[in-house]
Amino acid sequence: MKPAGFSRLLVGVGVMLGSGGAFAEPTPQTTLDPQISATLARMIRSFQFNCPAAKTASEEKKGQYGRVLHVFCGPAGKNGVYNNAGFRVTFRDDDRFTVEPWR
Repeated sequence: MKPAGFSRLLVGVGVMLGSGGAFAEPTPQTTLDPQISATLARMIRSFQFNCPAAKTASEEKKGQYGRVLHVFCGPAGKNGVYNNAGFRVTFRDDDRFTVEPWR
């Protein structure tokens, strides 16, 4: 799947995580901009997972299939994240993405 604004999302997440758009080394967790949070939450929900709001993300080393974010979800409009609500969002090299629970 490729959401509208996918390339802009990749650059936006890269800049927010301090990598200037280049995904290389892991980064500390970053609180997300509301627009990026909403887009990541929609991406995660498109895979039938419960994610009212993407709260934080950390960039992991590039995986076998593409760039990887570790995203945590939580309640919309409230602080905190859910227990066991971490997701691996992989931005694949073919301009698609996958979402799976973080293990």
